[in-house]
Amino acid sequence: MTMTMMRVLVLALTLLLTPAWLPEVDGFMNMGQQCRPFKCPSPTLKPVPKKEFVFTANGCGTTGIPIKASVDFTECCNWHDACYSVCGMKKAKCEKRLTKCMKDQCAALPDESARRECDSMAQLFSIGAQMMACPAYQQAQEEACRCVPASKVDKANRDRLAHFLEANNAPAEDVTSSALDALLAKYTGDETKMFMRLLVKYPKAIKRDASKKNFMDDILRGAEGENDLDRTKFEEDDQIEVDEHIEL
Repeated sequence: MTMTMMRVLVLALTLLLTPAWLPEVDGFMNMGQQCRPFKCPSPTLKPVPKKEFVFTANGCGTTGIPIKASVDFTECCNWHDACYSVCGMKKAKCEKRLTKCMKDQCAALPDESARRECDSMAQLFSIGAQMMACPAYQQAQEEACRCVPASKVDKANRDRLAHFLEANNAPAEDVTSSALDALLAKYTGDETKMFMRLLVKYPKAIKRDASKKNFMDDILRGAEGENDLDRTKFEEDDQIEVDEHIEL
């Protein structure tokens, strides 16, 4: 285990043994920070995804520095980065996706001792992301969202949908006016789910960016004592499901 991961371990153990946190520990893995998605400065404006936004990911590394762990969760961390960047996506849903991805990866290991080690590392990553990754989440939302008058929300979502499909070489029949209208009608009021499902369908839309800030930056700042914990209330997320659908 590297010094970096040792710091993460020490931080996690310190948090779990701190008296102020003891009341939260029992239900901790079913809770998520009350960390809100992007919000516009005026009630007359609504958040929409930026038309030409490009999804980026940095694996499980910090800015420019990859994290070397005994288990490679790069794929899970990449999806976690991308999830944070879906405009309007709840942070708790991204944390559940991350946890499920890592658990599935660990369960697939043939060796029992390797599975145990993998599960332990996955738990550390999950705890760190849930407790300390609000800054990375909010920055990702800021980068992915913009504000428009309520009357222009539908057009903004349509423009984003058309651009995403064209940029990712979707079949011509999926980019016709009637196809776009049908898809938007199906997901009216739930466009965030639509854009997440599109990302799952077109995973190559996620580009590698070693300079991207992600949740590990926030965890390690906490391990170095540079990032105060956000000890706000925790919101229940038991009803949040992990959506793995590709079909639209």
